Amino acid sequence: MLSAPTNAIGPATVVAVDRHGARQVRLSEVTAGQQPEDGATTKASIPALASDATGRFAYVVGARSTIASVDVSTLAVSYHSLNEQPGRARANAFRAPSTAAKGGDGSIRIARWLGNGFLVVTGKNLRDTQRRPPDPAGLRIVNVRDWTERVLDRGADSFAVTDGLLLATGARGDAGTPPTGIGLKAYGTNGQPRLRLFAGRAVAVEVVLAGRAYISGNGWARYRVVELESRRVIGTLAPDRLAEPILGRGSLPASFGYPGRSR
Repeated sequence: MLSAPTNAIGPATVVAVDRHGARQVRLSEVTAGQQPEDGATTKASIPALASDATGRFAYVVGARSTIASVDVSTLAVSYHSLNEQPGRARANAFRAPSTAAKGGDGSIRIARWLGNGFLVVTGKNLRDTQRRPPDPAGLRIVNVRDWTERVLDRGADSFAVTDGLLLATGARGDAGTPPTGIGLKAYGTNGQPRLRLFAGRAVAVEVVLAGRAYISGNGWARYRVVELESRRVIGTLAPDRLAEPILGRGSLPASFGYPGRSR
């Protein structure tokens, strides 16, 4: 688990719980928590927590290009600064937002282990939510074997992983105006684009089930049903008819708000 100070922003803490009890280690280089400002706004730093398939290593990703790697068995911590992948620009979109702005400044990150030494990371950079909604932090793939990163899409803030595809969505806008977004994008295991639908729209993946992605959109009364193999929209569905997977080959998205649901 990942914990933070109460009503303050300070070092994040990783807590490991097993049959013998709880153990914890503080991360000096990754901040976490929320700090009330004037009753109406809050500064926040919410890092992502992901673990590898074996559960041996946990990775904590903050707003800056630093990742804490924690050996769960010993709670030994190492910090890694991400390097640009050869031939690609550094991911400036993932640096922490300026603290000079007033209001709900900060960041939220979400991450997931992809396998074979790779993490996927995205999230939001927070601003004054009364005047400017959060900005997408972008979607990147992190290689934990050499601590390099690859930017897939700077406009993404949420993702879902299913059947060898990484589905990305993201939205931005100003208060009082309809949001715009990147639509729905899909990338293959090699990071190459495989699908793009609803360009320019703010959409979200509600659930992926049996090879179909159910997509909500700003201003839509019904979800669009996307068949991933054929890469096309095959129908619509009323929101109250949507089933969510409990067991089997289904996937819920990791999205801004909390991992698991986008609404």
